[in-house]
Amino acid sequence: MLILCRTPAQAQFTVTGTLADTSGIDDVNNISVVIIRASDSILQSFTRTDIKGNFSLDIKDTGTYLMLATHPSFATYIESFRVKDRTTALGILPVISRSELLETIFFTDARAIMVKGDTTIYIADSFNVRQYATVDELLKKLPGLEVSRDGKIKAYGKDVQRMYVDGEEFFSDDPSVVAKTLQASSIDRVKVYEDKSENSRNTGVDDGERVTTINLTLKENAKKGVMGSLEAGYGHPDFYELAGKVQSYKGKRKVAAYIMGANTNNNTLGFRDRQNYAGDEGFVSFDENTGISTYMSEGPDNSGLPRNINGGFNYTNKLLEDKLSVNATYGYNNHQLEKMNNSISRYIMPDTQYVITNNSTGSNHNITHKASTTETVKFDSLKTLTFTGSMNVRQEMNTRSNSSESKDILDNLITSTTSKNTTENKSLSSNLRVYYNQKLRKEGRSYSVAFNFRHSDVRSEGSLNSLNRLILLDSNIVYNQRRDNRSLTLNYGGSLTYTEPLLKDKVFLELSYNFARNENNNDFRTYDYDASGTSYYNPFFSNVYAFNYNSQTGGFNLRYNHKKIRSSVGLSANDIRFEQVNELHSGLSRTYGNFNLMPRASVNYKLNSGSNFTMNYNGRTQQPTIEQIQPLVINTDPTNIRLGNENLRQSFNNSLSLTYNTYSVLKNYYAYVSGNMALNINPISQAQTLNESGIRTYQHINTRNSSSYSLWAMYNKGVTGDLDISGYFSTSYGTNYSLNNNQESRNNTLTFSPGLGIEYDLDTILEISLRFTPTYYNATTSLRTDVKNDYWTYATYLDFSYLLPLGLEVESRVDWQYRPRVDNSIRGNNVWLWNAGLSKTLLKDRSLKVTLYCYDILNQNVGFNYYQSGYNVNESSWNVVQRYLMLKAQWNFNSQRKPRPAAEAVTE
Repeated sequence: MLILCRTPAQAQFTVTGTLADTSGIDDVNNISVVIIRASDSILQSFTRTDIKGNFSLDIKDTGTYLMLATHPSFATYIESFRVKDRTTALGILPVISRSELLETIFFTDARAIMVKGDTTIYIADSFNVRQYATVDELLKKLPGLEVSRDGKIKAYGKDVQRMYVDGEEFFSDDPSVVAKTLQASSIDRVKVYEDKSENSRNTGVDDGERVTTINLTLKENAKKGVMGSLEAGYGHPDFYELAGKVQSYKGKRKVAAYIMGANTNNNTLGFRDRQNYAGDEGFVSFDENTGISTYMSEGPDNSGLPRNINGGFNYTNKLLEDKLSVNATYGYNNHQLEKMNNSISRYIMPDTQYVITNNSTGSNHNITHKASTTETVKFDSLKTLTFTGSMNVRQEMNTRSNSSESKDILDNLITSTTSKNTTENKSLSSNLRVYYNQKLRKEGRSYSVAFNFRHSDVRSEGSLNSLNRLILLDSNIVYNQRRDNRSLTLNYGGSLTYTEPLLKDKVFLELSYNFARNENNNDFRTYDYDASGTSYYNPFFSNVYAFNYNSQTGGFNLRYNHKKIRSSVGLSANDIRFEQVNELHSGLSRTYGNFNLMPRASVNYKLNSGSNFTMNYNGRTQQPTIEQIQPLVINTDPTNIRLGNENLRQSFNNSLSLTYNTYSVLKNYYAYVSGNMALNINPISQAQTLNESGIRTYQHINTRNSSSYSLWAMYNKGVTGDLDISGYFSTSYGTNYSLNNNQESRNNTLTFSPGLGIEYDLDTILEISLRFTPTYYNATTSLRTDVKNDYWTYATYLDFSYLLPLGLEVESRVDWQYRPRVDNSIRGNNVWLWNAGLSKTLLKDRSLKVTLYCYDILNQNVGFNYYQSGYNVNESSWNVVQRYLMLKAQWNFNSQRKPRPAAEAVTE
């Protein structure tokens, strides 16, 4: 009894926390909480939780302790912690209902995997990877996780959108960059969970939105010292790759940097950063305003012959007793590209068809500097101020030579064009966001204020020389011009949000107001040259135009959260006022406005700890762009004339999504099903006229309502500890309308794609990955029911790696892409891309790896796109990097420790 006596004079250190039932089923009141000393298991203090699961205990000394939470309805929870400060907050601790135990928590051999409610924790050292492997290789070993070839990461079928290191953003917001930057040997635990949205964390009110997140916990001895890698390779014919990565840790300070240079398609940029810095092509395009259009990228998405240098730097730290968090990033990219492109387009008109062939060569050189910073100040547990700023400086130079011909269905020449364009662009953009959040004393009551600012200034100079022959009109159009253009964009605004609990922590009201001002000013000047070479102003191909608007939005959300259900319903009222000023041609201004009601609703039902059903509905508007209302008259191709439409109205989109996902780490399976429906009212589509002379005129118009439907599903099952099998299925159907030669066209597009995947992983010795995906396409138009586009495509890839004696490893990757020839005007595609390499590890610690690698062994690599809608079929191909042989070396270094031993296939 004397041990349990605690007087105020003796109570020097306080331990607090909250126990929460992750399933939301059982009451967390009256759970016994006991603290014992870790060194000798002597009882230090005990208490019971209150009705909300909160507890507070006092202990005498600093040191390491164990907390045990016990109750007949719950599995015993054990937490190890260290007391250093006067108050130790353990935070929210999940307890597991015994009725849910088998589905919610288990430990494998050596505590490899732990599941706590919605959170799965993998002990990194329990999964064998090769020495000096990066985190992405570790993630491939974890049940339920997959890493695609382009670096995108999925957890239980859902895209991983955030990846943290020790709870902080590290180097990039792109998970694939983080996964390629860190070494697997530095990771202690991999935590996978559904994180709440930023709004939920700030207000304390769960809005039902979840973000699939991975947090990488570093080992203690990895939080100091320097580690990284250096790579170099050279091959025939004259290809090279250079790369260096380094990370430095000291306590809570993390510094990382990388640099690479290559004229191959390999680089260290991730999926998002490739788009931000170098641009990217070859991804599926879905236009919700005009229905579904099919965009295929067959083969690699890297176009042209590149020459690239890029690098980056990241600094993160916590200062002032963790009250100030600093995260700063700088990125540099110098990208050069030589590209040749060939395309064939077929236009299906009411009474005929036209085929346009185009051949172009060109070069592109862009230099980008991008810097960003985020500082968060936590004044206390209730008040937070966040500052986010970024700046992007870009310079781009382009040259392009082009030749094209258009022919009718009888192969008669109608038009021909040859042209040469040069442009030089300089742009500067900046973004600023200031956000303040204040939680009030009553739980769930809070307010937040935000201010946003964005500025963009783009200047360009260019020249055009072209000869355009109109065969049927027996005339030529010749241009010799220069252009001076400038676009200024200024956006600013603010928002205010207030949340209030209404009913016993179950019902919450959220009120919001947002103001935004958007200013767009274009000043495009064109100058012709006379016979003496003197330039003079051409007002017809010039445009000085302003497009501004003010937007005010007020709304509410009513949220209900209780046990297994998270739901919300809301409505926003938006008033938007536009001003258009055509300063050059008419000098007239036009003002108009729209008032809109935008409803939304969502329901998330948690079936059990591993299964969820979610429904979301959103209604929103889409405003016409300045290019659609008043475009610059483009004379690069006078056979394609774009017109503006000042009477173009906004469209309204209704979208409904249904999602079901389930997973069980214990049974090693996961499934994901998602269905989407969209109805677009007053959609923005296109009207085009193509006359007998081969001149195409088009503008954007409002048409009849369009709709689209899609379904995507996948199932993955671990058959054995080494073998996983996956099944995939997707289908989509869309209907939209357009005008072709003043006749309405109803365009339908259908896709259907099953798929099968097999993964075999025998420790680190043998890895095999196979995926087969056939896809059916069907596109029809009411203009020509006799013209159909329907066919199957097939895509297969096989990856293979095998660890041999003497530190040797062989790797092979095969891609097969097949699409049949649709008709005589459109070609087919049948490509086998095979890459293989042989590598050997050297040095006593095997930190040096030498690889002989051959890319595109069969020399069949080709860039290829295929696009179809109801009235248009387009096929394009371009030059890409083809066969080369390269010898490269990689050295991994670590200043603090030896890497953990990798599993060996054969003892030397």
